[in-house]
Amino acid sequence: MTDVSASVAVDNEDAEAPRGSKRLWIIIAAALLLTGAGGGGAWYFFIGRHAGGETHAAPKPLPFFLDLKAFVVTVGSNSGQPRFIQLGASLQLTGAGAGERITAVLPRVQDAMRQTMLTFKADEMTSPDGVNKVRRAMTKHLNEVLLSVLGGERFKEAAGGEPELVQNIYFPTLVVE
Repeated sequence: MTDVSASVAVDNEDAEAPRGSKRLWIIIAAALLLTGAGGGGAWYFFIGRHAGGETHAAPKPLPFFLDLKAFVVTVGSNSGQPRFIQLGASLQLTGAGAGERITAVLPRVQDAMRQTMLTFKADEMTSPDGVNKVRRAMTKHLNEVLLSVLGGERFKEAAGGEPELVQNIYFPTLVVE
């Protein structure tokens, strides 16, 4: 009987050896798979998403606004009677540096805005099309005045490569009396 029990013990060891070997191979395969997935993920995160030929442009900077105090201008009307227009303006600029340069020559800017307003009639300021016409004329005139006052080099520097230093004008206050 000793021989039978010894042979059974030998058979059990032989049967367990492949099972333990199988577990080892599964653990090694899982470790390699996880390492490969982790390495691939790291490559994509640090290099791959930038290597695809797609260039992600930097987000466009937010606009910079310079708020000007409201002023009153007396203008003509279609009826021939003078009318008063109170106008507050916010200038949309290319950046904070542009705001500093405009502030340095603010009296000239305000005078250019008044001069532009005098070329319009009060009746034109009561319609959206008329206000847009004033806005375009004022933007154009302000950029011309700023170019002459600041000089070409300072104007280009303040505009940051844009053709206009004052990109738009908004009227938070507009009262026609």
